[in-house]
Amino acid sequence: MLVALPKRPSFPHQPEPPLTNHYDHHKDQGRHELPKRLFRQLSPSGAEALPLLRVLYDGDGDDGDGDGDGTPAPAHLRNPPDPDSHDGYPLARAVLAGSVPLVRFLLDHAASPRRKNALAVRLAINRRDLALVRLLVEPPEASPEERRTGKRRRIADRVQVDSEMLRLAVTCGARDIAGYLVNEKGCLPDLKTLSMLRYDESLH
Repeated sequence: MLVALPKRPSFPHQPEPPLTNHYDHHKDQGRHELPKRLFRQLSPSGAEALPLLRVLYDGDGDDGDGDGDGTPAPAHLRNPPDPDSHDGYPLARAVLAGSVPLVRFLLDHAASPRRKNALAVRLAINRRDLALVRLLVEPPEASPEERRTGKRRRIADRVQVDSEMLRLAVTCGARDIAGYLVNEKGCLPDLKTLSMLRYDESLH
């Protein structure tokens, strides 16, 4: 006896979504990312990365040749890479290498030290480098126009310091950084940090 098989259900044709890649994702957002390999082997001078970064970011707003002739700027100047690529990787690596010129360059081009729970600041504290901590925390320097007129807008710090940073400074023995965070930034120690400070004072 033959049994009729049920008909195969039919579904409306659905076009397949186009293939995308990591670059396309960032291109849709208007910016692409800097390659990690550019920052993996850095010296304190930052010479391994700075020449290329200056080509990618710096220009006069015209065609990048400094003549101001009104020629449209090339694409890499109209749409430079994200300075916070890979969640702040370039700035963190620059701090880890102690490269002040590279850190300053990235900050000047809008890199944020707040990425990954202010990892760049914590790395600077681990290095016990007060100058780097100041550079990462303090607001940008006054512009030439502000220096000329003597009028400066009130600008917030790049990073809001917290008690965890203070505890890290105390743990690392960076007393100058701890003093900066408490006395200049008004950071209050938590109970654990306070007990560490009291113990440290008892030893001196």
